[in-house]
Amino acid sequence: MSLVQIAPLGNKSSSSSQDPDLRSKIDNAPWLVMNASVNRMWFLGEPIAVQRRLVKAIGENTRIPLEFKHVEEILRVAAEDELSGKELSLPLGWNLVREPEELIFVTPDLRDPAPPRDYEYELPLPGRVNVYEAGSAIEARLVLAGAEAGYNPDHLLDAVSLPGTLRVRNWRPGDRFWPAHTKSPKKIKNCCMSVM
Repeated sequence: MSLVQIAPLGNKSSSSSQDPDLRSKIDNAPWLVMNASVNRMWFLGEPIAVQRRLVKAIGENTRIPLEFKHVEEILRVAAEDELSGKELSLPLGWNLVREPEELIFVTPDLRDPAPPRDYEYELPLPGRVNVYEAGSAIEARLVLAGAEAGYNPDHLLDAVSLPGTLRVRNWRPGDRFWPAHTKSPKKIKNCCMSVM
């Protein structure tokens, strides 16, 4: 019985021979071509320190940058008594799949499209910009003095007070905004999480 096994990627590598683009992705990322599995019953029978060392060793061997929190989450999922098939997302697109008899570290699927990239567009005033990455368009109009009664004043900007050109871009870590009627800025991330 194999306790720890690093195995070729099977179905993904066979489809890669038919897709030259996928083949080049695999060739340029050799650490993505193998899954790793551990016999779950043996793993759970070992002391917690051995379990941690084994998970770290698998991470190092497959080049998954596992932090302490990832190792602890893997140990928690391994010990759960729920039905098989539970998945845990790991760094670099790896997943852990818990089956009744084994823990499988599944390599990312290189056939998936790349994650969206950062974008930034200049928005002329007045003008319009298409944001292809978001599938939308943003329009800025000048509102003549006296005509602002038909608009929500919280949605209007004083064109003279603007610091320069307006830019439309995606969210980036650390972005903040200053909500109306508050004394300090808030992270956009926290605002978006409270809406969900």
